[in-house]
Amino acid sequence: MDIYSFIDSQAIREHLQKLDYHFSTVEAAFLIWQSRKRALEEKLSAWQEVMENAAEDEVLLNRQKRVEVSLKNVLGNYVDRVKKAMEHFQDGKDCIYFYEYETDSLGSHEYETMSWRTERSERGFRDYQSCCDDFRRMVEVDYPEEDSKKHLWYPRIVRYDLAGESRGKAFVNMRIQMTVLESTAFDEGDEIGSEHDFDDLCSNLCIDIPTPFCRGDLVCHSDRNPFVLNYINTWDLEKRLENGFSKEEAEQGDKERTWCFRNGDPAGMLTHGYEMCENFGVWDEKLGFSEYLDLEYYEGPLEGREQGLKLISEYLKGNCDLGLLLNGYAFGLLDGKQKQLLKKYHHYYTEEVRELLGLET
Repeated sequence: MDIYSFIDSQAIREHLQKLDYHFSTVEAAFLIWQSRKRALEEKLSAWQEVMENAAEDEVLLNRQKRVEVSLKNVLGNYVDRVKKAMEHFQDGKDCIYFYEYETDSLGSHEYETMSWRTERSERGFRDYQSCCDDFRRMVEVDYPEEDSKKHLWYPRIVRYDLAGESRGKAFVNMRIQMTVLESTAFDEGDEIGSEHDFDDLCSNLCIDIPTPFCRGDLVCHSDRNPFVLNYINTWDLEKRLENGFSKEEAEQGDKERTWCFRNGDPAGMLTHGYEMCENFGVWDEKLGFSEYLDLEYYEGPLEGREQGLKLISEYLKGNCDLGLLLNGYAFGLLDGKQKQLLKKYHHYYTEEVRELLGLET
């Protein structure tokens, strides 16, 4: 099994392949679970292989109950439960299906113009496959280019009963393959259940997988919105010191990291970084709506105020002093319209520096 393929981030995937990183059984099971791109059918097959290769004494720690549980038993129950829920969700009995997604109606990710709305299929479908087929045709026609698909978010199939009540939701990838079945879809006719649910256990796991990222890197999550990485909560004392944190900051961060891993707090996998906020300002945010495992290097253009992120990146990497950081940010706010300030830039900063930092030359 190619476990690397279940890591959504290309940057992390390539980094681990270069390291020839070998995953533990628990890491492999978790990486399959957290993938947002691989189809659920592929996940079930991969989990089956994990169970076949797992040692009998391989355990998961239920940190909330402070007990160890058999990985094979928990995962086996979960796989059976998912299969049953999928069959029920797709059976088409006494229900109707719609597809839905979120879209940026103006086709722009500029903060000032962003306007999200929910789109739904114009009609309902009496069977699951017909709904998927129509959704796939819509994506091929309306979002033919790969880049255009970044304006289509949270694609999903929603099942309603004939009284109009929602009876479950399945998220799909761009190939309209089911990737995640929402927990409410497990409710009806679910006789398997488990005191130690694999979903719950994974939601409280902290997994430390090596990444190539450093403080100051210009990165993004799957939403493609750029920010400057400050740190990842999984970084230990040594990694924080390597990235320029003071000894006191590194020790405090390592202490918080240890607490999260010991107590099963998913905050131990959050990313922190500087982003340009709506209307005004640069803020150091907990950018962990997605875990660090989907981080990518941001290679798109920086427009408008977002150009300030380049300055922050170079400052954190030690390539830009405080004066240049502050002056460059002021220049960005004025959009180069202040001629006197522009003259000072030409006097104090070489063309090479101005070009490096995205300043008008």
